[in-house]
Amino acid sequence: MNSKKHSESETAGAVAGIIAEIASKGTPGVGPAVALTISAVLKSVQIARIKRMSETIEIAMDLMDVGLEIFEERAAEYDSRLELLAQVLETATHTTMPEKIRALSKILAHGFLDDQDGIARARILAAALGDIEGPHIRVLALLKSEPHPRPRHDS
Repeated sequence: MNSKKHSESETAGAVAGIIAEIASKGTPGVGPAVALTISAVLKSVQIARIKRMSETIEIAMDLMDVGLEIFEERAAEYDSRLELLAQVLETATHTTMPEKIRALSKILAHGFLDDQDGIARARILAAALGDIEGPHIRVLALLKSEPHPRPRHDS
């Protein structure tokens, strides 16, 4: 978890450096105001992503009924749990759907409470959930609400 935050802060630092370079050198077509706008947007995105990761972990801890210390111990028990955590947090950073955050939290909690086989199942579910977005959910809901076709009886 700390390496994830460290890597994001390194990325943010690198992006900030690039923006500062663009603004200071007066890159053709990119003025200082645009560079500042880009910087503000990137900072907002970074904050929102960190909040989603935090929310995912907090919900998972609530579902597991554990505190942060126990959560961290469980994460460190198996490399596969650390990979599950990284996978879930990466997916959480790229969604704005609260339902998806809750589903990811539930997958994470189950993976942290289960054995190696359960962790493997959780990773498969996390990968599948990573590919599902709003339009997919609407189609699935529509399919679920449609009446089942009745067999035709040809007489």
